[in-house]
Amino acid sequence: MFEKSGFYEHDDLWNENFLITQGLSGYTFVAQKSTLIRGFMWQAASTSGSSIIDRMVFSIDNKFIETVPRASLKFESNPTLGPSLSLVIPGKWWLLGPHFYKMSFQNVNGQEQWSLSVTVKCLPTKDLRFMVIPIQGTKRHFLPTQEWYDDIHRSMLRLGSLFPVRDGVIQDLDHSNPAGIRYQIGAAMEAWPEEVGIHTIDYCGQTKQINSRHGNVDVTILYRPHQVGEDVGGISVIGGCPTRGCNCVSGKLGNGLGVTAACFAQETGHNFGLEPPGSPHFQDPQDHGHSKDAKIDNSDGYAYDFVNSRYYKDNLPHGGFLGDTLNNTGGGAFQGSDSILFNSYDWEHLRQEIMKISDNYTGVF
Repeated sequence: MFEKSGFYEHDDLWNENFLITQGLSGYTFVAQKSTLIRGFMWQAASTSGSSIIDRMVFSIDNKFIETVPRASLKFESNPTLGPSLSLVIPGKWWLLGPHFYKMSFQNVNGQEQWSLSVTVKCLPTKDLRFMVIPIQGTKRHFLPTQEWYDDIHRSMLRLGSLFPVRDGVIQDLDHSNPAGIRYQIGAAMEAWPEEVGIHTIDYCGQTKQINSRHGNVDVTILYRPHQVGEDVGGISVIGGCPTRGCNCVSGKLGNGLGVTAACFAQETGHNFGLEPPGSPHFQDPQDHGHSKDAKIDNSDGYAYDFVNSRYYKDNLPHGGFLGDTLNNTGGGAFQGSDSILFNSYDWEHLRQEIMKISDNYTGVF
């Protein structure tokens, strides 16, 4: 039975090498989250062999689920391991608990050319619900634009992949719309209230109002892009806020890399206890509470980006690396939103802490 993402080599039990992952080797499997399967088929996947594969028949616990056409299968090759084929199986088919999954690759006549069978144990998770509040400066003519909102939307899509939650990212807090990440963008508030004559301001007021009725927000994020000459940064607390909250001054770095998703993810991670004592990445002596390791261990080269449907190693910034979201001093969180992941320890820590949210009744559990 498989409980963690990874590349598995053939042995006396398995005839083939295969990859099964929800992002990074070592991640525990989460129910209803998209999963990449890649099988290295050896002789069965020679050029002539792969050309006769017409479809994949997918079953769970020996019950037929669906047929995937050849056009949805990706044929690849590795200099060492040889030919392979892969596909992303949607989260809806990864069920809670242990289940037996079989992928049968067949020719046009329905004859099986190759198959992969695995028993995978998926763990429970809950959805994460965010309130994002744009923070403006009226006197400075620093007001929300469509670019601000686009940045928030892109960042939430990335969080849907980064966090151990089920599939789905929607701009709606309504629990009747199932999604691993649900969020609402609130009314803009003043970053420098005294400049406009406001002496007291409750940045969590909108969250309090929603939670008094529905209990629908887990994390409040104050967001604004950094101004010219200002550094990016974040803090995992909002003064006077009784619930989880953080403040992100983000946007794009001078090199053009966006770091808003990294800020959202890191500060939300702090709200759930990252980087915890006991972690092999605890802690950066120059930046307490953060990972001491800037680089994510991607030694097998198969860390997968589900937002852009590609392996991270194929799209790292020039001179960059796959960064640990909880590292700052080594540049981990500053590799750009398309080049970061949580380390495997933090992934499971987050899942366990998210499961403790007492008023959160949606997810897979």
